Amino acid sequence: MARKKPGRSPRSSPAKVPPPRPVPLKLFPRKLWLFRCAAVLLPFVLFGVLELVFRVVGIGPDVRLILRVPGQPAGLTHQLNGAVDLAYYGAADLMGPEPRRFTLPKPKDTYRIVFLGESTVIGFPYAPEIAFPRQVEVQLQQQNPELRFEVLNVGITAINSFAVVDLLQQCLACDPDLIVIHAGHNEFYGPGGPASTAGRLPYSLIGPMFALRRSRVLQFVQWINPFRGPMRDDLLDTLPRTLEIPLDGPVFEQARENYRRNLERATSLAERHHVPLLLSTMACNLKDQGPMKSISPAGISSGEQTQWERAVRNGESLLQNGDHQAALEAFHRAEQMIAGNARLSYRIAQCLEALGRNAEALSAYQKARDEDACRFRAPSAFAQIVRDTVDKSAKAKFLDVEQLVNSESSPAGPGADDFLEHVHYTFDGHVSLGRIFARGIQEQVLNRPWSPEREPSRPELETLLGVVPEDHLAAYSSTIEVLQTGPLKAALDAPRHEAEITKRIGECYYELNPARREAFADIPINFMVNDLIGSLTYIHQVRGNAELSQNFARLAAVRRPWFVGVPPKPQ
Repeated sequence: MARKKPGRSPRSSPAKVPPPRPVPLKLFPRKLWLFRCAAVLLPFVLFGVLELVFRVVGIGPDVRLILRVPGQPAGLTHQLNGAVDLAYYGAADLMGPEPRRFTLPKPKDTYRIVFLGESTVIGFPYAPEIAFPRQVEVQLQQQNPELRFEVLNVGITAINSFAVVDLLQQCLACDPDLIVIHAGHNEFYGPGGPASTAGRLPYSLIGPMFALRRSRVLQFVQWINPFRGPMRDDLLDTLPRTLEIPLDGPVFEQARENYRRNLERATSLAERHHVPLLLSTMACNLKDQGPMKSISPAGISSGEQTQWERAVRNGESLLQNGDHQAALEAFHRAEQMIAGNARLSYRIAQCLEALGRNAEALSAYQKARDEDACRFRAPSAFAQIVRDTVDKSAKAKFLDVEQLVNSESSPAGPGADDFLEHVHYTFDGHVSLGRIFARGIQEQVLNRPWSPEREPSRPELETLLGVVPEDHLAAYSSTIEVLQTGPLKAALDAPRHEAEITKRIGECYYELNPARREAFADIPINFMVNDLIGSLTYIHQVRGNAELSQNFARLAAVRRPWFVGVPPKPQ
């Protein structure tokens, strides 16, 4: 008989009672969606609260374009904000816009023009108060003495059409009578450009990125970021993500599409606010700026490349020896092997110019510019986009600056007389450009005839602007830095270009008397760029050159009359 297993006494070992299961919280669908929305919106609410606190406390700069002048000024109530560029490159401090003061509401007798664009517009390497936008003001004032013209220069170094549209939206608040857009050189490498290291995002996100960078919260985060590293000024080095952008390739097409869409947006904005808009093409150095990056088409074998290189070097040797016809024939033979190379097109253009075939030379120089894979100069396709944009608009005006600059330069195209390097103008170039824009505005916008007898002579213009020899020395000094930076130092014939600017520096430097020469030599390059005349006033005062210091102080009042009586900021 089987025995039963001994059981446990209920008293000695009570049975375990399982813990109660938690009752799940049931939310009605409406409450569930409210909960989800609150969870999503909470970070934005916290961001908004923090942003408000930072603004009240005063953490971070105000980066709007137009600011009220502190205090209660009797005359000029507002000014352009030099810190507006922080929205485009974060912590980078760029040149521009010109911090000019003006009055709002706008006086009835004032015709206010806003120039939007890149480093060419702000005047680099010349000071903005003597650059072509200011010269437009002087020229129009001479043509129309019964009116009062005021030009606000909103040029900023290294920006492109994305930033131009953003700035146009802001400058509408200054009640402009005309907006001029002169931009196109930085479409590939500027903020949001398809080949840029700065904010390379989908088209629809570029605007929100600028808005986010304007927030005090993001400025604070950037300021405390331990990994941000030191800021570098050599944007020619840091901005390009690639220096090899083939003509009509996908990156080229993206930049072209961005430029078109942004110009159309700018035109639409101006029309919606009933503000006249003038769009212009871009000129550049064609014959005295060698290509910065020459590439051959894909699919070329190493043997074909070697044979082509041999033919090109043979042509370059003949060109150097002055046998231009033989060099041209050698280059044409090389072109039959491999076409579409900027170096080869540039050499062909040089031969054609030397042979007096200037129209063909100009076409070849333009071809070399378009084939240059380093895209720091606006290609020919961009000029057509400007024309097409104006054609689609009912009110926008068009000024073909490129064609007008080409026609006023040497027969083979603009070069060292008009440009210091690839895109930045000599002072003679600024004079020419100022007259081109002033005449275009006079005839197309104001619908008034241009009177040549009212054009100021070159000495009169320099007097009205307050130009001094030190302006040219400062510009040449900055140009040397550009030529020694980034892709420009590797450009074709770069040593010759640098030698020419160095020669200009020597000639200009030794034309000064010893006191002015020594004072200029002691000014740091950043002071030359930001406030040359103020720096000269100060350094001559320190050196005991009272008369020179007073002369430069008077010039400062001529060049920046809107700052007369304003205490200078401590350096």
